[in-house]
Amino acid sequence: MNVVSQQISDGRKPVGPEAEVGSFRRFGPHGPVYEVIAVGRKRPDGDWEMRIRLPQSGEEIDYPLSDLRQDPREA
Repeated sequence: MNVVSQQISDGRKPVGPEAEVGSFRRFGPHGPVYEVIAVGRKRPDGDWEMRIRLPQSGEEIDYPLSDLRQDPREA
């Protein structure tokens, strides 16, 4: 089981990788939508692997948090 420490920015909202779970994003401005479903392992380079699901195919893959945060949020 992975344990993720939460960083609190304003006393109310987590800002760590767990804050992304449940969000929907898009690969670039015109790519397919994906859902962030879990926090994975911390990589040796300090980045986090995030588990995402592609709703169109149901496929689940690991995706770097640093890349995820560059993708636009889906409304």
